Amino acid sequence: GSASGVGDITVNGKSIMWKGERAAVSAAMNLPLPTGDKLNLLGSGAFGLNPYLAYSYQAKVSPHAKVGYQWNTRTVLNNPTLTFGGNKALPGGMQYDIGVDYAIKKQLTIAGDLLGNQYLNTPRLNTTTVKITDTISVPTSTPGTSSYWISNVSTGLKWNPVGNLVLSGNVLFQLIDNGLRSRPTPLVGIAYRF
Repeated sequence: GSASGVGDITVNGKSIMWKGERAAVSAAMNLPLPTGDKLNLLGSGAFGLNPYLAYSYQAKVSPHAKVGYQWNTRTVLNNPTLTFGGNKALPGGMQYDIGVDYAIKKQLTIAGDLLGNQYLNTPRLNTTTVKITDTISVPTSTPGTSSYWISNVSTGLKWNPVGNLVLSGNVLFQLIDNGLRSRPTPLVGIAYRF
């Protein structure tokens, strides 16, 4: 099947905590809002809270790094018992982003990032075997929880056509085959700095 439409929207606020001649450290907060259709893989159905620290260095070659943690509220998508009131919080965990931007021109930048997301105590199906007789065993699945990481690489472009407006586009490629997601995943963004 297929689905299309607007997914979850994330509101972001960032404040510079320290600024040097070329480097800066910022504290920021993402607030994911459950605006997408959760039953068609376009949304999570949960509100989130994602504080993080970011480091950036401004030059023709500009390295950057980010580390944060994600908390989420309950969602109908995490109801392992399939009962009324059985909804649990969407798994969260640590996050990191290490990357570099390269200024092709003053208004055009190419970027590459290595991203990681941890998911703690995530409901999963575990493959096991059940012994039917002394000589016959059959494969089966049992519900359980485990924690795991998802690692991705992102490449893309940022363009500053005028003033403080920044348009961006990138593609996310998975490195580890964990989690439910499409591959590759395109993203288009619009940002305005006040």
